[in-house]
Order: sequence, then structure tokens, then C-alpha cells
Amino acid sequence: MFCWQDVLLQMLWYQSGCLREWFDWTRPVATGASAPGNTVCNHSVPVFLCPPILLYPGVVYISNEAHKELLDETYALFSWTNPLHADVFPSVRQMEAEVVAMTAAMMNGGPNTSAPDACGAMSSGGTESILLAVKAARDYMAAHKGIRHPEMVVGVSAHAAYWKAAEYFNIKLVQAPLGPDYRLHGSTVARYITRNTVLVVASAPGFPHGVVDDVAGIATAARKRGVLCHVDACLGGFLLPFVERLGYEVPLFDFRVPGVTSMSVDTHKFGMAHKGTSVILYRSPNIRRHQFTAITDWTGGLYISPSMAGSR
Repeated sequence: MFCWQDVLLQMLWYQSGCLREWFDWTRPVATGASAPGNTVCNHSVPVFLCPPILLYPGVVYISNEAHKELLDETYALFSWTNPLHADVFPSVRQMEAEVVAMTAAMMNGGPNTSAPDACGAMSSGGTESILLAVKAARDYMAAHKGIRHPEMVVGVSAHAAYWKAAEYFNIKLVQAPLGPDYRLHGSTVARYITRNTVLVVASAPGFPHGVVDDVAGIATAARKRGVLCHVDACLGGFLLPFVERLGYEVPLFDFRVPGVTSMSVDTHKFGMAHKGTSVILYRSPNIRRHQFTAITDWTGGLYISPSMAGSR
């Protein structure tokens, strides 16, 4: 079974020259003072510390001071901008469009692919990308299938942001069990799809276990029922394409799978960008348009926002 953690640890071992300590990935036992430099843990997996940055998956992902300084300098150049007003800051709009296009290409979307119309937007992080995907799916299915009591099928290992999305958008969250390999499988998802299902979710990989769900099977089950399928690649999106190039066997997880209709990929994780940025991708602009908010009869004029935030 492919496990991204095995490959990630190899990559980190070679990338970092600042080995500080070892710790047990699943059961760290700290003794002494609580400061990272005074923590003693079980010895099995390396942690790399390049002062003052701790590379600790789930917290920060930048591995050295030079990279941090580069990001800080770049961020400072554009700190006095507001992407909400793309007409005033066209260079920022152009940069966001290029980030979306490059990320889509990594996910095998865009020109000369099986998803030539792949498109997307930038958000403040993986949670917002997930919220946007769920909101777009709810509204798309309401418009095209008249679903008024939406349901969403997720594995019990899906990110907690789907619980948040269900609360925000009044969607019934249907939790499907995992297989003995800790993956969500298409055959399981198929049993939970109903006439009210607007979205099914696959993780690539899931946070709790670090394994990639049966994306092809899940997407096929969704496609047969005319349901949208979102792949949560927030964690693996900037790892899996390169892991595949290194010769490891990686299950198909991106737009090469016909039934995949949206994906979330975090640039601020292994894309090594500043927090918080993420990319939400759609196979078709017809789905993405339901992500947007457009108020045309406001007394203050037009208000059109592509994401949850207004000013950014």
C-alpha cells in the first residue's frame, strides 16, 4: 500500500541539513521543559529544525531560514494590495491566475488534457477551499437537479472541515466506514449515495492515516449516479505528482479520473508558500460559477466576490 509518509520522510531527510532530534510519529513522549529544544521523544522518525523554524507537518512546512526570508520579502512587495479589487491590482490577479493554471496542470487539468476546461481560484487555506467546493456543489446540484435537502458522503477519515461545511451550508453529513486498509472505497460510497446526494469526497491522502482513498472507484460511483466528486489533495497535491515521477506507484487521484469534478490543493503546505493560501480547482467553469457571490442590485453598486472573503 502506498503511504505518503514513507516517501515524505525520505524527501525531508535529504532536504534538511539540520537534524535536531528524533521522535515517534504516532506516540511522541515529551519529558522535561515544553520548549521544542528541550523535548525528548521516542527515537524512530526524524524531526528537522532549522532555527527558528520547526518543520512539523500540520503546523508549518518551510524547512529553512533562506526560504522564509524569500517569502517574507516577496510578501512585503504586495502587502498593500487587495485582490478583491482586481481592476486596481491587475498584477495580483495575473499572479493568482498563473498559480491556479500551474496547479491545474499538476493535477492533469488544462490544455491537452482530459479536463481542458479546468479552472479555479485561490483561497486562504485548505478549509476555505473545502468550504468553497461544498458550497459550489450544493448550489450546482440545486440548480441542475433541484435538490433542496442536500447530503454529502465522506469517509470517517475525511478532514474536519467537511463537518464545518455541513454546519455552514445546512447539508446532511453522511459518514461512510473505511476498509481494513484504512481507505474509503467506491463500493462503500455507492451504498450511501441517495437521490439527495450532492457531493462525495475522496482524500489524497487522508490526514489521520496518510493513505490515498480509492479515488477511481469513488469517482466512478459518483459519476454513475450523476453526483459531483471532490478530491481533497490539500496535503498530497504538491507531493504525489513528484512521488509518481520518482517511480513510486501512486493510484490515480486527479483529473485523469473521469468522475473527479473538483480538487483542493494547498500551496501553503508542500507548495512551500506563506500561510494561508490554497487552490480550489473545478473540472468545469459551470461548477465554479456556483462558488461566486454576485450582488447586482445592492445600493452600493456591484459586489462580486469569488471566495468566502471580501478583502484579502
